[in-house]
Amino acid sequence: MDGAGTADTVLGAHERATPLGNTDLPDCGSGSAMFQPGKLDNICSVMHFWSLHPGGAHFLFADGSVRFLTYAAADTLPALATRAGGEVLPPE
Repeated sequence: MDGAGTADTVLGAHERATPLGNTDLPDCGSGSAMFQPGKLDNICSVMHFWSLHPGGAHFLFADGSVRFLTYAAADTLPALATRAGGEVLPPE
């Protein structure tokens, strides 16, 4: 991998579905890969956050808490990934 994040050891909140210029990975479509369900046998699932838990995944927050976010939080995830943005997640 090229160290740019996509399909590497670091994922951003929205990754490109297929890294530009990367011929090692299949064409996973255009646009970005969001927080959505994935499959163990689908190589394109490495492009986004997902979990084997039904309906979402657990995330560790900077305050040390762990929260389960549903896939409905896909649009909120980029805001939560900013530094000192002041975003607040409503209690579940």
